[in-house]
Amino acid sequence: MKIRVPVILFALIFLSGVAVAQVDNCCHIDRQCSTNQEWADGYFAFQRGQCAAAIQPAQSAPVASSSAPIDNCCGIDRQCATDEEWTAGYWAFQRDDCPVTAPPQAPVVVSQRPIIEGAEVFVRRVNNALNWLESHAPDWYAYVIAWTDKIGQSSLYGASFARLGERATYVSQSHAFRGEGRVVDYMILCSTLIHEASHDHAARLVMVGWEGEIRAEGKQLDFYWDVDLYGQYEAIDYLKRGLELEIISMERGWLASQTAQEVNERMGLP
Repeated sequence: MKIRVPVILFALIFLSGVAVAQVDNCCHIDRQCSTNQEWADGYFAFQRGQCAAAIQPAQSAPVASSSAPIDNCCGIDRQCATDEEWTAGYWAFQRDDCPVTAPPQAPVVVSQRPIIEGAEVFVRRVNNALNWLESHAPDWYAYVIAWTDKIGQSSLYGASFARLGERATYVSQSHAFRGEGRVVDYMILCSTLIHEASHDHAARLVMVGWEGEIRAEGKQLDFYWDVDLYGQYEAIDYLKRGLELEIISMERGWLASQTAQEVNERMGLP
């Protein structure tokens, strides 16, 4: 999975002004940024190639990893450099228009699906969402299954949460009862399951509090980028931006409470 937004890098720039090794934001090239929104706009502008062309450093074309699922002709039979070429390559793959057949992907082996407890409609919708996740993002499905033994219906309308001792996720009505049969609703419900599964996994890595929440929202963001790389769904694109800004804000809050030495040690800096 790819890290979409340099959250930690933003925080370090904000707090200590250290030099950056890799530029991926127009705020480092042709503009001054001070607010979260300006930094986010600068990042998206860089991804769209909208920085000043004369001084924007050349970007290397993404390289398809042999272990990552291939879903783009650019990773099979053509060289792509621009966003437009990568977008065209993605849709060409969906139409089976790549001249060369994509290499077969190794099947993902997962354990038994979690127990699902709740009203009949809740059980049905969670199962439908998991079916969608298994067929469209099998690696993420395996992640949820690996860290979740039970999915229950939360009695709180707006609160989903994990109970680590049970390896259980309790899903709120606002996440589970949004709709049925719509891809966007499946994505949002699955992102909630991924978020809570991350808490269970993070607890075994002794990552709690701010650090665990940053990791969980980072997993959600990675999932949204994996299943909606080109912003096909407006609602998901909106959620991506919201998560990016929230992660940046949490990173800054966490870093602000640490000493300079603790920050450097965590970031692997001298």
